[in-house]
Amino acid sequence: MSMLLLACQRHDLSTAELLLQHGACDADLSIMTSAVSNDDTEVIGVLLSHQHAYADTKFAINRAAMLSVLGQAGSDAADGSVGTRSTISSLSSLLAIMIDWRALKLRRLAMPWLSQTCLSYLRMSSAGSPPPRLLQTSDHYAAYLVTRIDVSENQLTSLPSMLFSLPSLRILIAAGNQVSLRVTFSVSTAVSFIPRAFSDLYLICAFSVIFNLSSVQYFPAYTNVNCTV
Repeated sequence: MSMLLLACQRHDLSTAELLLQHGACDADLSIMTSAVSNDDTEVIGVLLSHQHAYADTKFAINRAAMLSVLGQAGSDAADGSVGTRSTISSLSSLLAIMIDWRALKLRRLAMPWLSQTCLSYLRMSSAGSPPPRLLQTSDHYAAYLVTRIDVSENQLTSLPSMLFSLPSLRILIAAGNQVSLRVTFSVSTAVSFIPRAFSDLYLICAFSVIFNLSSVQYFPAYTNVNCTV
């Protein structure tokens, strides 16, 4: 039995993160498969954060969305100016995160996995302690840091709808799955009928962008994603 497996079975997350930082790995994905079967979100987050999550230097987080989240905590401070300065300082230290979950034999995705992955990545990257607001896993605020997601070459048949409401997400790649996706636009609004959260989001299937939602260009859906507009 490997040390990493033992740490995960004991739910010793700090030891698991330390082992991963020093070369341990789940090469055959057996530990993660077991964690998924047991719905152990925290262990899944730790495993998916190492070598599957990176700092994104191309895209930035949605500062307005993060200010809104962190500002709610800062506004509770006794001194409003101190709270504001603390909020801005917290924001400047946050990393944009890209998720690379290609070919991990995933049969499903869960939003808590994404939040826990981001929190674990922040801890292992020595980015300091995440703002307390991001630790509220029930709201998935940590996932607001995600700018790119690649879940291609898995065994997915669906994608969580909340993925499409992540304010910082710019690119989502889901090629090589069997995802049936329905994207519906309401044409009742004369000025703009694209949900604000979709602006600048690219959904990539096979080898090409199938929607450029910022300019409403439609491309063939190819084979792995069925799209209905």
